[in-house]
Amino acid sequence: MRTEHGILAPPPAMMMAGLDIYENELLTVTREDWSQVRSKARAIRRRKRGFPQRVRTLVVPDPKAYRMGNKVYMHPQTFRMLRELCRDRISGQIDRDFFRMASGF
Repeated sequence: MRTEHGILAPPPAMMMAGLDIYENELLTVTREDWSQVRSKARAIRRRKRGFPQRVRTLVVPDPKAYRMGNKVYMHPQTFRMLRELCRDRISGQIDRDFFRMASGF
């Protein structure tokens, strides 16, 4: 599949409600882990003065999905969570419908 710029694009991982869902491993966010410091406020104050602190920088998957037109981009881990959520809801709905049908309601 070629885009408007002539670049070969990978096929979408899934289509849902007319939207093409693409996985992108580059969608990450940076978080700071303050669990190693004695006091967060004290560490922030001392870091401003130039003292090194025991703050770790973590790169984690972005939990958000970004929509551009009919395309949705998300991290593969977020996509897996969405797929499992949809699968659970669909199977739960099927179970409820089967119970209603079997019980006569």
